[in-house]
Amino acid sequence: MTTINLPFNIKVELFDDNSITSITSNLYKDGHCTKKEQDVIECFILAQAASGIDIEHPDYSTSIVTVMETLANQ
Repeated sequence: MTTINLPFNIKVELFDDNSITSITSNLYKDGHCTKKEQDVIECFILAQAASGIDIEHPDYSTSIVTVMETLANQ
């Protein structure tokens, strides 16, 4: 099993065949967004990982930071 650590303490666990086992974050508890926004972000990350997008690429991490900054500035 592989654990991928993303910004804002988002963790995605993958089996060796890259199938997803879980995603965890404290986005809501840490005050970065609402619970609903956290659920949407987590679902989106899982969907992208499942479709083969490289969520370990540095540009992917940059996109998460951009989303969180955008939510903070609403």
